[in-house]
Amino acid sequence: MNNPFTVIAISETWLKEDQSENIDIEGYESYTLNRKVKRCGGVALFVDKNYKGKIVRSMSQAIDNIMECITIEIEMESSKNILVSCVYRCPGSCIETFSELLSGMYERKIYTKMVYVYGDYNIDLLNPLQLTPVTEFINLMYSMSLYPGISRPTRITSHSATIIDNIFTNVIEKKVKTGLIINDSSDHLPVFAVIQDCTKKKKDAITFKMCRRNSGNSFNSFKNDLLKQDWKKVYVGDVNEAYNTFMAIISVLYDKNCPPVKKAVKLNSVEKTRLTKGILSACKKKNLLYKDFLKIRTKEAELKYKIYKNKFFPWAHHLWEGPKGSGAVRAGRRPKAGTLAV
Repeated sequence: MNNPFTVIAISETWLKEDQSENIDIEGYESYTLNRKVKRCGGVALFVDKNYKGKIVRSMSQAIDNIMECITIEIEMESSKNILVSCVYRCPGSCIETFSELLSGMYERKIYTKMVYVYGDYNIDLLNPLQLTPVTEFINLMYSMSLYPGISRPTRITSHSATIIDNIFTNVIEKKVKTGLIINDSSDHLPVFAVIQDCTKKKKDAITFKMCRRNSGNSFNSFKNDLLKQDWKKVYVGDVNEAYNTFMAIISVLYDKNCPPVKKAVKLNSVEKTRLTKGILSACKKKNLLYKDFLKIRTKEAELKYKIYKNKFFPWAHHLWEGPKGSGAVRAGRRPKAGTLAV
């Protein structure tokens, strides 16, 4: 994938209400729906900030022991608006009840919007046991003109392969490319859909942020003013008064030498990830081992992959953080490229 996705859907976020604001992807607007009673579960959608989206309350709900669903509507310029949902069905919950809830939410929206329903349904569409509720669920989705885009297993272990994650859509007149991403960030393979010839993306929106003029000359002038400053006013008996006077002087001198300036930035501008060649090389090898395991699904291949993965994460974390958590990369100092061998 050479281009970023417009929408990213994540199920099983395991977030609590007080954690939602801390989850952020740069360049995206976040929408989350969490469980209120039990742990686990939860769904989230991240939408490119260049698109105008709004949450659809009537199609966003969390029902204990059944499901969580969050839906947003994206406004398009020259086509139908798009409804995007992220759904998570609780394992072991009643499939009939789940199907009825979905039917109530989407039945009236199908003909006026382009609909994409992403999610972890925990319903194996392969249906090897020919279970009636599974067949009825598939028939229900077909009756609403919602067709699955994924036909290959999304959860693969050494002893099973199931299609429990999918993208259901009513878009059949446009070219929609769907598939799987081979990635071990989860025990489920991520699924994706790419719509061709939909609508031209809106131009990059410009916003402004305030920042300080912090050149070397500015800091030197600030230091000189601090050295020349008469601090007698700070030496008073009341500690609170002394502190307030001190901070007032600092603020005046700082504003004088490092004044705030308005800077234009693009909403979709994203800072490039600073990764070393060693980490990138190790990531590729880890993913290749995972891909080999998915192909042959033997215990030996699984063990080889897991051994490498368990060594990879502490090693990569050490390189990323630097010695004793010094945060070398985040501070702008690239750690030395390393190699990982097993």
